[in-house]
Amino acid sequence: MFHHFYTLIFDTVSFKKFLLKLGVSALGILGIILSINVFCDPYWLFRDESPYRSAQLALTNKHRFVKSLQLVLRQPKILMVGSSRVYKGFDGSIFIDEEDDKFYNLGVSSLTLTEARGFIKQAINFTCVKHIILGLDLWMLDRNKLFHEGFNTQLGETQELCNAFFIALFSLDTLRDSWREFKAEKSALGKWKKNGFYASPSLTKKEIDSFIESYEKNLQTMQIDLVQLSILEDIITLCKNKEVRLSLYMSPLHKKTYEVYQKLGLDHTLTLLVNRISSLAKSRNIAFHDFSESFLSTSSFLLNSSDKWIDYSHFSPVIGNFILQKILEDIPKGVK
Repeated sequence: MFHHFYTLIFDTVSFKKFLLKLGVSALGILGIILSINVFCDPYWLFRDESPYRSAQLALTNKHRFVKSLQLVLRQPKILMVGSSRVYKGFDGSIFIDEEDDKFYNLGVSSLTLTEARGFIKQAINFTCVKHIILGLDLWMLDRNKLFHEGFNTQLGETQELCNAFFIALFSLDTLRDSWREFKAEKSALGKWKKNGFYASPSLTKKEIDSFIESYEKNLQTMQIDLVQLSILEDIITLCKNKEVRLSLYMSPLHKKTYEVYQKLGLDHTLTLLVNRISSLAKSRNIAFHDFSESFLSTSSFLLNSSDKWIDYSHFSPVIGNFILQKILEDIPKGVK
């Protein structure tokens, strides 16, 4: 009897039509979502320019997710990796006249070494990158924060890349980001560029001074763990195995920032870190440039002037271009 009932209900022509309509409706809904998300492009994946990107909310609030996808679509040959010092300090203008050099700035706020390894694995597995430049600082070795919200610990895996692109194209979350971007007013703050650089707005002296106060408070909560330098060894091995050139540098310090380091007793930790990185780089035949305190004390270039510093932690593209030129000078002519 049950078999007869099942056949009567589920083998009818009307039920088959219902399933067909249901499938068509689902595809239609997905098509609508896809069309809106591609048209608004809140993560700046497909367009060169878009009128709906004026506020750039998704890039600002989700740039760990966004940049992991932009990286794959931009297909850079030269990749900068680092913290906000990188995304605010390297505009790529040094490569404007170099048609063969595709530059991408993969800087994210408070990048950790764990995150750097993930992003570099993503780049090595899914792009044709030739040269990776990794900016290092004390913040990257805080044992209290191995990675931040929004970071995908499975970066570099094919399945995760497919999942991420599916989310970016078909998810309701992306649809909400599209709507927010569509209705948002133009931001009066900084502006993201297609190559991952963030053009920072001018800050008042009051804003800069309050920044150094919060910077000191955050430094007091850190627990620097030099054991994490094993992650840097992993990064070196990743690049060596794929024959990708890797350059390392220690980020420049403003004099006021270094004074905070001295006040908290972190200047000795910084010196120890630089020495450890230098020894590691030398043993693995990796280029390393130290722009921290030792460079600060011997160079007249890192002066406290408005064209060189955005605030007491972030340097301007003037210094960024200087760093890039120093790093690229180490590459033999004819070698990319």
